[in-house]
Amino acid sequence: MRSILQRLRWLVPVLAGVVWALAFPSSGIAGFGWVAPALVLVTAGWAFPKKPFLGGWLAGLAFSLTALRWLLAVPFPAGAVAGWLALSAFLALYTALWTWLGCRWIRGDAASFFDAMAESSWARRQRWGLGLAALWVAFEMVQSRFLSGFPWNLLGTSQFQMTPLIQVAEWTGVSGVSFLMVWFSFGLASSLVLLVKAPSRRRALAGEILVPALLVTLLFAVGSNLIAKSPAPMAVRRIALIQPSIPQLLIWDRNESTNRFRALVELTRAALTNQPHVVVWPEASLPDISREQFEELRGMMVKAGVPLLFGADDVEPVEGAPAGAMPNFYNTAFHLDAKGDLVGRYRKRKLVAFGEYVPLERWLPFMKWLTPIGGSFSAGTGPELFRVGNPPLAVGPLICFEDVFAPVCREAALDDVEVLVNFTNLGWFGDGAAQWQHAAAAVFRAVENRRPIVRATNNGVTCWIDSTGRIREVLRDRSGGIYGPGFLIAEVDIDPPSVRKATFYRRNGDVFGWSCVVLSVFGVLPMLRGLRRKRAG
Repeated sequence: MRSILQRLRWLVPVLAGVVWALAFPSSGIAGFGWVAPALVLVTAGWAFPKKPFLGGWLAGLAFSLTALRWLLAVPFPAGAVAGWLALSAFLALYTALWTWLGCRWIRGDAASFFDAMAESSWARRQRWGLGLAALWVAFEMVQSRFLSGFPWNLLGTSQFQMTPLIQVAEWTGVSGVSFLMVWFSFGLASSLVLLVKAPSRRRALAGEILVPALLVTLLFAVGSNLIAKSPAPMAVRRIALIQPSIPQLLIWDRNESTNRFRALVELTRAALTNQPHVVVWPEASLPDISREQFEELRGMMVKAGVPLLFGADDVEPVEGAPAGAMPNFYNTAFHLDAKGDLVGRYRKRKLVAFGEYVPLERWLPFMKWLTPIGGSFSAGTGPELFRVGNPPLAVGPLICFEDVFAPVCREAALDDVEVLVNFTNLGWFGDGAAQWQHAAAAVFRAVENRRPIVRATNNGVTCWIDSTGRIREVLRDRSGGIYGPGFLIAEVDIDPPSVRKATFYRRNGDVFGWSCVVLSVFGVLPMLRGLRRKRAG
C-alpha cells in the first residue's frame, strides 16, 4: 500500500494545481485562491522533497491546463492543442521556480521542509511568508512582460468580486492583492504544520495568520468606506453595446459577410430606438466591410444623429516601399461621428501571438502552420482620444485583450479620458471561461485608473464596470446566458474630475510590483550563492 502511495505522490501537487484553477471563473470559488499558493508549496515539498521544482511544475501545469482549457475551442484543432499544451508547460515554469526557491529557502539545513517550519521562530516564519509573497509577485511581473507577456489569471484577479478589498489596486495594482493572498496562505500552512508537528504550541496557531488577517480586514474596511463615500456622478451617458455573437468561422467566411452585416444592422436599429449617446460594435465586427455596406451604415447613423464606434481591419501602404509591396494591416477601432464622417481611428498596439502575428515568421516560416491566420498585422504606435457625441464624451479606446495589460491601460487613460471602451472578440474560444476571466482582469484596470470601462464583445462579457470595479450591467440573452446575440443600453456613470485625478498607480505604475522584484533578487542571490558553495564543498 505504501509503495502505491509513493508511486501516486505526483497526483498530490496536481490536485493542488486544480484547486488553484477553481478559484477563477468559470468555477469562481474565490476562497480557494487564499489557500492555493501554500498548498502548491506544501504538496510539492511533501511529494518531491528532493525535487520540489518538479512538484511545482506539475502543480502549475495542472493549473494552466485546467484554467486555460477554453483554448481547445479555437477552430483550428492542431494549433489549439499544441498552443494549449505549450503555453501551459511554459507558464508552469514560473510556479516551478517559485516552489523550488521557496522550499530551498525554508528547508535550509533542516532534515525536512516541515521540520524547518515547525522548529523556526514566529518572526522567521513571518519573514518567509513575506518573502514568498514578494517572490510570487516578482514572477507575476515577469510573466506579464517576458516574450510580450501573458498577464492572464494572475492570482489577485480571482478576487475581482471582492470589491472593497481590491480598492488597494489604486496604489499597488493587482500585485497588492496577490501579495496579500500568498502571505495569508503561508500563514494558514504554518498553522497546520505546527498543529501536526508541534501540537503543544497550539496556542500560538492564531499568531501565524494574525498579522496578514488584520491587514486584510483593515484594507476591507478602508475600501468599503471609500466606496460608500464615492461622489455622485457628474453625468450619465447611455451607451448602446452591440453583441452579435458571430462564430469565428463565419467571421473568416467572406460568403457570410452580408449575413454578418445584416445581423449587426438589425441589432443596431433596435438599439437606436432607446436614443443612446453612442453605439459601440465589438472588435472586427466587419473585417472586410464593402463600400455599399459602409454607405448603408453611414446613412443609418446620420439619420439617427448618433455616432458609432466599431472595429474593422485597416490598410496603409508602407511609406517608401516599391510598387507591389505588401501594405501594413492594422486591427483598428474607428469613430464615425453623427454627420457620417470618419473622424478618429485607433490601431491596436498589443498584438496576439499566432492570432494576429506569427512570432519569428521571417526566420521560421513553418510557424505559420500553427495558426489559421493568413498574414500578420502591424502594431499601432500610441493611445488615442475620441471625443464622441454632443455633449462630447472623452473615450480611450482599447482593442481585444489590451485591457488585460495594466501598462497599456495606464497609457490609454489619458488625463481627459472619461471612459475606457474595450472592443473585443472572444468568439475564438466558443462559450467558455475565457469571457469571464477576461472581464475579471478588466475590473482591476478600472480601479487602477479610476475610470469606468465599457466592454463591447462578440459573445460576452458585454458589460460596463464602474470606477470602483463593480460590474454594474451585463448583457444577458433570452436564456440568461452571456454568449447570445443582443444589445445592452448601459447607463454609464461619468465621474467628476476629482475621482478621475491621477491615482498613484496611474502616475507611477507598478512601483509595488517592481519593489517585489528587487527584494526578491536581493533575497534569492545570497541563497543561490550558498547552495553553490555547499555543492562545491
